[in-house]
Amino acid sequence: MTVTAFDSAGVKFDQDQYMFMTFGIETEATGLSRQGGLKTEPTSVNTLFTVFGKEPGIYQQTAFSKSFVGGKNVVSDMIKIEVFPLLEILPTELLITPLMRYTLQIVGGPQHTQAYQDGSSVEIKFEIDDSSIASVDQFREVTGLRVGNANLKYQII
Repeated sequence: MTVTAFDSAGVKFDQDQYMFMTFGIETEATGLSRQGGLKTEPTSVNTLFTVFGKEPGIYQQTAFSKSFVGGKNVVSDMIKIEVFPLLEILPTELLITPLMRYTLQIVGGPQHTQAYQDGSSVEIKFEIDDSSIASVDQFREVTGLRVGNANLKYQII
């Protein structure tokens, strides 16, 4: 996660201005009382933070300056980050033969049809690294084309 500061005219700060500021990230869990579900750690770059989920849930993050700029605290807009349960695709290994069809099962991760209030959604996109051996469609159905080894790749969008 990168913190970007803008002045009152909407111009992005340059590196010299960042030297006089130190940023922090505040994390809150929405509707939950849990600690440590989303970890945010500063890096060696003042404006860059590493964020990783430890426990599923929806978290709100706000960046703030630890020092004063012009006598005022600087606070960002709040962003929401959702941490999903660990994604597991079953079976973990599959013997592929020509014309074989198998639907992959998903445990955890985002729900394929999950839609949010703002109209956005989360989906898992699958891909076989060697499309001459098998294919996979949007319904997670693997179709064997020839005997061989291939890896399944996925991306959460």
